Formats: sequence, C-alpha cells, structure tokens
Amino acid sequence: AGFFSVSSANASVEHIL
Repeated sequence: AGFFSVSSANASVEHIL
C-alpha cells in the first residue's frame, strides 16, 4: 500500500493491503 495513504478514506484499505 502506501499510496493509499493519500486518501484518508483509503487509509483503512491501506492496512488491508
């Protein structure tokens, strides 16, 4: 992940990936 951290909403997805 990492690049998902750009969006706060996708921050949760970043932990999944």
